Amino acid sequence: MHQKGTSQSGNILWIGWLIVIFGFGIWVGRFGISEQTWVRWTNHPISHLSQSRRLALHKHNKNTTLPPRAVPVSCRPCPHVVSATSQPVTMKDLPQLAWHQMPVGQRRVTLQLMNSLRLPCGCGQTLAHCIQTDLQRCPRLRGVVDSVMTAVHNGRTTQSIRRSALFSTKRSKPVSQPASTPVRERRLQARHVYFVPVFPGNPDYGSSHAKLTIVLFSDFVCPHCWAVMKVIKRLEEQYGQAEVRVVFRHYPLPQHPKAGLAAEASLAALAQGKFWLFHDKLFRNQGKFSRKELAQYAAQLKMDLKSFNKALDQHRYRGVVQRDKQLGQSLKLPGIPFVFINGMPVLGGKATMQKVAALAWKRAESLLKKGVKRWDLYSTLIKYGRREP
Repeated sequence: MHQKGTSQSGNILWIGWLIVIFGFGIWVGRFGISEQTWVRWTNHPISHLSQSRRLALHKHNKNTTLPPRAVPVSCRPCPHVVSATSQPVTMKDLPQLAWHQMPVGQRRVTLQLMNSLRLPCGCGQTLAHCIQTDLQRCPRLRGVVDSVMTAVHNGRTTQSIRRSALFSTKRSKPVSQPASTPVRERRLQARHVYFVPVFPGNPDYGSSHAKLTIVLFSDFVCPHCWAVMKVIKRLEEQYGQAEVRVVFRHYPLPQHPKAGLAAEASLAALAQGKFWLFHDKLFRNQGKFSRKELAQYAAQLKMDLKSFNKALDQHRYRGVVQRDKQLGQSLKLPGIPFVFINGMPVLGGKATMQKVAALAWKRAESLLKKGVKRWDLYSTLIKYGRREP
């Protein structure tokens, strides 16, 4: 009876040793486990293993090519490390991109770049294939796509885009700077287009189909803001009133405490169709913006005082004023008055405004010749504009 128990324990011990040996064989790859089997069993790609374990797993599987190790170029690895495909992607395969906002020539250049550029993340795919697989979950990829489309829209050459840091596999060395070195402030750049939208609540005059859209950031207490309107009038005479649209955006400065209430009063006048009359009245009486004086101006223009006063009491249009000011702050306006013509900033005096207007006119005519509709001209011009300096 004692010998029988000893034999049973010996058998169990041998079975245990066989299991250990079999597990060790699987671990070092002596049973020829392929990469596909490993992924199916463990749900982990083989590229995440160490180099010695990768070599062991491929030792008895000569038909499987050893994948290259991923190059860590960002804070997180590419979530889709798959084999590269050679079939080019068409615009129909990328419906998530706003192709209709770009001219036909720029679409072709953009698609050609996306089918040839490869991100240095080790996935081996083109930028177009990456968009198909992981555009929604990869914020870095979305930023690269936006940068490429913006660069093409702004007229950069394909060679400069290919040489950009987005597609460089070289790892840059950190540059050490003294703590006392001031950081250079980002400023608006001449000849660059910025995203300066026009909302329904913004007062304007002129046709929405005009070739030139002038967006003016202004403060009713600032005397220079009244003078810039004379320069804008000259542009209307030069290009024709039908081809110039003027949009007014509020930017009350903190050192002008009365400017905010005056801006709200002007929007209350806009609700009654008398913004520009009220606009002129405020500039002719700069600084006289008490509540009583604003009501007097409204009475002189024969406005509905009850509705006007109620809008000021409830601060109904304060949100519109703050929205305009936040846009100006995001663009880091150097001061007021500040003018954008078709999204391009005017960084200078009267002569600069003339030059910017001439360049904006040429760009608008070029898009119209390429088939862009009049009603969609301004939105097309600023669609891929910069959101900040």
